[in-house]
Amino acid sequence: EGSRARPLASLSQAIELARKENRSRIQIAGSAVLETRVQLYDGLIIEGGYDLAWQKSSGKSSVRVVTNSGFLSKGGSARISDIDFIGVPSKTAPLIELSATVLSVENCSFTFMGDVSSVIHLIRTSENTRLTVLDCVFSASVPVFDLRSSTVRISECLLIHSGFAGERAVAILARNSDIELRDSRIRVNPKDLGRATPRIGVTVDAQGGKLLLERSLLDVVATDSATGLSLKGMRVTAVDSEVHASAGRYAAAVSADASGFGWTGGKLEAGGRDAVAFLSESSLPAQFMQVAFRVNGTGVVRGIQFRGVPPELEDCSMVAEGGSRGAEAFAGDEPGINTLKGNRLYGFDYLLAGKFRPDELQSFNKRFASPSRPNVLTKPVVRN
Repeated sequence: EGSRARPLASLSQAIELARKENRSRIQIAGSAVLETRVQLYDGLIIEGGYDLAWQKSSGKSSVRVVTNSGFLSKGGSARISDIDFIGVPSKTAPLIELSATVLSVENCSFTFMGDVSSVIHLIRTSENTRLTVLDCVFSASVPVFDLRSSTVRISECLLIHSGFAGERAVAILARNSDIELRDSRIRVNPKDLGRATPRIGVTVDAQGGKLLLERSLLDVVATDSATGLSLKGMRVTAVDSEVHASAGRYAAAVSADASGFGWTGGKLEAGGRDAVAFLSESSLPAQFMQVAFRVNGTGVVRGIQFRGVPPELEDCSMVAEGGSRGAEAFAGDEPGINTLKGNRLYGFDYLLAGKFRPDELQSFNKRFASPSRPNVLTKPVVRN
């Protein structure tokens, strides 16, 4: 058994047999089932996408995951590719649990929907695990990643997390980990999966480590409170990336207490009764260049609110919508001299924390802008 002539139907059995026979590659044609928790081992490759004649095709194989089944690994390296994993979320253990492991997951999909709330993530990493996820799709009612002291690279992926009505939904939870997110989309948006909206939504909740965003889109919708990125004690670099947050009561595109923060290109948008595009509590200045800020609300509306060191902005646009009275472009201590350069502002009642109305722009520029790069009042570009 386990040959092309007599293939196994169980992926769990195939892994155990491959281990006993010291084989490094498992090929899947058609479909299989994962019915137990099995240990991955060093050098193992699990590869789907074969047809019944054992020729490599452009499609993926299907693996049905029995509840509470999954993969474990402590040490070594492995690769999983070209598989559609389908199952019901577990209430006891992740689908993939890694410790001090190097794992690559390529061209796979993960569909795990259930009606019972669970805080167990699909993938959990720890102890300097290095995880690479490429060209994958995740559709899950449970959180997708729980990252602890790991290095994770996510490229060309789509993550959709619905959460549960009345609860808190977080797609990625990270502690002391380095995360690279490239050409990917993360959506905490139950409408994508036909489900009820969670009370609180966050795409990424991370503390410690580093975050790199390149050409990625993060979107979150919640009934009460939505935060696109919630970051503490991290070094953050973002290029040409967008964050959108929308909620009934309060929305923030980014909330950060960062040890370094730089964002070039892209958009930060927040919509709710109260809304802020960027909330900073950092001891170092956040730096923005060519970023489009947009806030929409009827209550407390602020483009950028800072409780620590004021940020630095150059060639950015900032727009307030929604009819709020008292909307502020900046809220917090006064920015430094020459720290706000060439920015375009529209729709705000105050340029700074109850001071500097729009007709006082000249005085505002004398305090905070370079003489050669004044800020201007303008109308927003109509979005398609």
